[in-house]
Amino acid sequence: MKVSFVDRGRGRPVVFLHGIASAGGTWQYQVDAFAGRYRVVALDLPGFGDCDALQEMTFEALSGWLQDFLVDHQLQEPVLVGHSFGGMIVQEYLAAFPGRAAGVVLYGTSPAFGPKDGPWQQAFIRARLQPLDEGNTMAELAPEGVQNMVGSGAGAEGIALATDGYGAVEEASFRAAVHCLADFDQRENLHKIDVPCLVLVGEEDGNAPARMMKKMAGNIRGSRYVCLPRLGHLAHLEDPALFNAALNDFLLEYF
Repeated sequence: MKVSFVDRGRGRPVVFLHGIASAGGTWQYQVDAFAGRYRVVALDLPGFGDCDALQEMTFEALSGWLQDFLVDHQLQEPVLVGHSFGGMIVQEYLAAFPGRAAGVVLYGTSPAFGPKDGPWQQAFIRARLQPLDEGNTMAELAPEGVQNMVGSGAGAEGIALATDGYGAVEEASFRAAVHCLADFDQRENLHKIDVPCLVLVGEEDGNAPARMMKKMAGNIRGSRYVCLPRLGHLAHLEDPALFNAALNDFLLEYF
């Protein structure tokens, strides 16, 4: 299958995985910041950007796809940076392929989504898919969708880039990713994470609330928890300098 990614720099691989309303190109501020010291890879996940879709989108299939990609491109002992949906893939990967990653950053993500028939879960799925069922396009939904995710400290340039990325997502891939969330649960494996781990969140993130991520960090032995003030679910775009500083501190300490 066709894969699509940015690959810049040399040294320890740092691999970025995006969320469900995005693509690898929205990591451009991080690629620019870290490619001078690391081999930085920003992936398009299957079905996003220019990457071919999987026959069926499941976390098991996505973690297997990630392992194949890392092996094929000789990305040994990487630091995996997973945002939101990408952070769930990273958690699945750690459980399925222990000992392969050197470190992880779990950013704006969750250890569990819960049962697909739960009231909160149904409301979450309905809020994201009903506008599409009513005939709206991803591009039409993008401005409001992004505004609902960012915090009070978000910069205009990052919001514009996030909006473009959201609007370019294929509807079928977005739907598949939303449905893929159902029943995700890696809570019992958090204590098994035995590599350096940064748990990173925006203070005003409504999708992955800071209080939940702080609790998540408490279940990962030796993890570092960082909360970025006045930022939301797209902190890496809202204030790249603040996000990059937190990531840089973590990378400098361990890698």
